[in-house]
Amino acid sequence: MRIALVCYDLSRDGGSERVALNLYQELKKYMEVSLVSLFCSNPDSHLLKRAGGNCHRLKNGNGSFAKDFLKTFRALSLLIKEEKTEIVLSVGINASFYVCLLKKTADVRAVICEHSNLSNILYNTRRQMKKRKIALKWCDRFVTLTEADQREYIRQYPKYKAKISYIYNWIDLDDYRRRRPYNKNSHRILTICRLDRVKGIERSIEAAKYLRAKYPDWTWEVYGMGDENYRKDLEKKIQDNVLPNFYLKGYCSDVVSLLEDAALYICTSYFEGLPISLLEAKALHIPIISFDCKTGPSEIIEDGVNGELIPNGDIPSLVASLDKMMQSQEQREAYSLHAHSNIDKFSKESILKKWMELLDQVKRMSIKE
Repeated sequence: MRIALVCYDLSRDGGSERVALNLYQELKKYMEVSLVSLFCSNPDSHLLKRAGGNCHRLKNGNGSFAKDFLKTFRALSLLIKEEKTEIVLSVGINASFYVCLLKKTADVRAVICEHSNLSNILYNTRRQMKKRKIALKWCDRFVTLTEADQREYIRQYPKYKAKISYIYNWIDLDDYRRRRPYNKNSHRILTICRLDRVKGIERSIEAAKYLRAKYPDWTWEVYGMGDENYRKDLEKKIQDNVLPNFYLKGYCSDVVSLLEDAALYICTSYFEGLPISLLEAKALHIPIISFDCKTGPSEIIEDGVNGELIPNGDIPSLVASLDKMMQSQEQREAYSLHAHSNIDKFSKESILKKWMELLDQVKRMSIKE
């Protein structure tokens, strides 16, 4: 079986791009796989360095659908034909139109992977929704990240029910074996995400200002790169609220070491897909507090067992939860102890098996036709 994983821009170093690279690295153990980035806005990308010379970059620079579509599609089409690819998998909706059009012009099957969710009003512009409808109509299989998003897609698009399934992002526990036990004495709060307005870091800052006087020895560190204008807005908000212990730290290559020394992991996103950072925190036994945004946190966190789910946007409840956790070492340890209570459904073995089964089904479809 010969497949191609296509990303819109692997060099963005976000969660979906990390998932694409991880999937590529595992699938290539069992079949012939190509990794393709339609655009490359950051040639110094850490993910591109991890990929080495194994990523086909079709155009350097930021992508413009209006200006670059024809040239980029021709390059993609030529690559697919040269490599005799049978199945093309779009990682994210932005690359889906390219992949679906390939199905119309070449002898390939198309699999579309949703890495946001159907409820995300910050991303779901009219153009994005049109891409989703085309993808659902033209693709052979459509894969969401969560069971909740699968249900929502089926509710809105019942005509395509048979095509829609869900497959979680995986967590490989072998990559996150703790070098030391949970640090019950840590006073360090972590958030790891792409700097993007959908991540709601300003809501973290809003919560932090109510706790700064009571917990002067605690720090809150946000790691990740992204929108520089958003970073500047956040820096101003941190300064305006006089939060000397709230830091925007930028990129970190060693997430495991960061999390190993954390007391709490916090997610204040407006919307998510299935956040890899929450799975990483879970794997390392870190208690999690998250807004119950659509989608993902509620399928990762067992509320009151290994973390707490807060009504989305409810800052007073977030502050109350943080206050309780920061003052109670016992509560933090209890959540840490039960961090793995539902982790099996995110294991690499089970998720990779689902991918292999799905790709085999799609392959057999092409044989039949």
